[in-house]
Amino acid sequence: DTNLTPFEGPAGGFGGTSNTLYEKRSYHAGSLDHTYLFTPALINNLRFGVYRYEQILDGPGTFEDWPSRLGIRNVPGDKFPRVSITGLTPFGGSNIFSGFPGKNWNMSDSVTWVKGRHSVKMGFEYRHLVFIDSRGNEATFSFDNRSTMDPQTSRLGEGFAGFLLGVPASSNLTLLSGANDLRTHYLGGFIHDDFKVGRKLTLNVGLRWETTTPRIEAGDLQSVFDLTSRTLKFAGRDGYPRTLHDTDWLNFQPRLGFAYLPFGN
Repeated sequence: DTNLTPFEGPAGGFGGTSNTLYEKRSYHAGSLDHTYLFTPALINNLRFGVYRYEQILDGPGTFEDWPSRLGIRNVPGDKFPRVSITGLTPFGGSNIFSGFPGKNWNMSDSVTWVKGRHSVKMGFEYRHLVFIDSRGNEATFSFDNRSTMDPQTSRLGEGFAGFLLGVPASSNLTLLSGANDLRTHYLGGFIHDDFKVGRKLTLNVGLRWETTTPRIEAGDLQSVFDLTSRTLKFAGRDGYPRTLHDTDWLNFQPRLGFAYLPFGN
């Protein structure tokens, strides 16, 4: 059977992000809503909300310095090394989120005004979005049949034999400098009018504008490959902005519709 059953120990079973031993999730949300009538035909609605979300995941063998104990040098001890063998289920690695919080709040306001045959509604919304992501460092080793196959025919060979010999086909080390503290903002506004042309026909005319600002990392831990200069640009360094692209301020969305009553009642 080439499918390994999950087993106890620092390497766990299935490997990678499926290798979760402990998980904690917490959600907190609150909102306020205030409606004020200036007149029977003019109504204002103000809303404010907050949302907090946190997820903590740990896998087997995390933060036990297993790379050093296995003789693998210069690899942080966050996780048991992840091992992939051709034809077998991976093991090692783990699903680590050392705090995975979202700290968001939003505010919106809208005004409804009824005047003659017009029913106008306008408003805006603002959202402050924060996302913190910390996944841990990890070493990965992959084994296939290349180290044990017949060099003349490029056939035969076993990945597990390469694992026993300690000859990986590839290896990779992922090093994180810290948690990613990502922040962005959403802004939107709209105006809409339901206009009764006659007893049977109502026109719906409106315009919406919105934008989401490019994300900013609190420590400027972002980069992008510049196709013009063919170099890697780092946020907030050497005159490059903290964001990786410009804000789209021209995202307008017109709306046009109608409702028609074909029969008398």
